[in-house]
Amino acid sequence: MPLKMFEGILEQLNEMKELRVADKNLTLWLAAYGDPLFDELLEARLKLLRNYHYRVPIVTNAVNLALTYKILLKYSDVVGNLSVNIPAGNPMDYNRYTLNPDFIFFNIVESLNILVMSDSSFGTRIKVNVNGAYTHDENGRCQLKFNLADGDTDSQVEQLREHLCEEICISDARPLCDRAGLLSRVAIDNSAMPNRLNWNLPVGAEKASGCNGGDRLKSWLHITNTGKIIACCQDYLETTVFADLSDMRLIDIWNSPEREKVEDRMLKSMCLKCCFSF
Repeated sequence: MPLKMFEGILEQLNEMKELRVADKNLTLWLAAYGDPLFDELLEARLKLLRNYHYRVPIVTNAVNLALTYKILLKYSDVVGNLSVNIPAGNPMDYNRYTLNPDFIFFNIVESLNILVMSDSSFGTRIKVNVNGAYTHDENGRCQLKFNLADGDTDSQVEQLREHLCEEICISDARPLCDRAGLLSRVAIDNSAMPNRLNWNLPVGAEKASGCNGGDRLKSWLHITNTGKIIACCQDYLETTVFADLSDMRLIDIWNSPEREKVEDRMLKSMCLKCCFSF
């Protein structure tokens, strides 16, 4: 997203907060599925966020962390939680699941440790997830892509603990994506079995009642990097564009009848394929 457009969004959000249209404690995310640490304008964006008094969570696979951790340290006051998705606890499995070379795994764990050693507050802000690595268990969780041995997830988590500072929280994560974090038919269409058995929307429903993923249709505003507005961040392919910042202001988009109409259409279509719906 161009820097001028980004700053315009920050200005408009602050106006909406002053008018009490937006929550004064709203959460601003830099990206939904793109990785913000690959953004060439990352430092410039963090500087603007500091100027407009925002603190943002960052979600990343940390592949580029070795080249950006100094920026995160410089703007530590702007960075909220740093959620890191790592698919394996050792370099061999990391290579197998991501096709990235072994040294990337070591770069990631070394950079995370440097963050904590340089600024102890990162010890409580870094959340490392071993993502998408489930087989069947008593809670109904299931692996969507790789045929993994029972107990693989727990094993990967424990192996990762050997590489990271003890202050860093490491846990497993829900199986929204496959083990490598790649978008596939199964990841996009969560109605695929066996995942469909594990959520609250009744089988055969023609309309969802709502969203338990933070009520994303009604409470969130999703802006693409070109300034288009889509109904939900789960719309990976951007098929639900209903407004554009090039010809509308955020406050007008938020209050527009079209936003309500697209919410109703989503509840009858895309939401029926999403594990957040009920």
